[in-house]
Amino acid sequence: SETAPTKIRITLPTHGEYTLENITVTQLDLSGYEAQTDKLAKEHLENVVISDNLITGNITVSENKLMCISLPFSPGWRAYVDGKEVEIQQTDIAFMGIELEAGAHEIRLEYFTPYLAFGILVSLAGWSIFIVWFILDRFQNKKKQQKEGSK
Repeated sequence: SETAPTKIRITLPTHGEYTLENITVTQLDLSGYEAQTDKLAKEHLENVVISDNLITGNITVSENKLMCISLPFSPGWRAYVDGKEVEIQQTDIAFMGIELEAGAHEIRLEYFTPYLAFGILVSLAGWSIFIVWFILDRFQNKKKQQKEGSK
């Protein structure tokens, strides 16, 4: 709204009795909002290539900044700026961000499923145990059948 409202109507989803002990109404000044978003849009990731578990692109920033990435934060992601691994920060509660120094940068994001190698190792161990047990069980059953057949 361009001006402060004099009345506010609150519509609740169901009928009933409600009590409001304290309510505050805040109006944000959005003048300059378009200029700010236009300024932010000028410095964005370009030449983006997305493939299986990999995102690459280039960005040029005018000053040190935090590049926010609208992907869910996960410990499986690794970020590289100009070939050097950098820390990924959790931003806006659920997303990722990486700090950039002023200048041109090549960005590389790689994803590896957390604990995948451990899961494969446990699965292989389980299958190995099962196969050994299966072979031993068949061998013992054959011996038992041979003994019963010779009686």
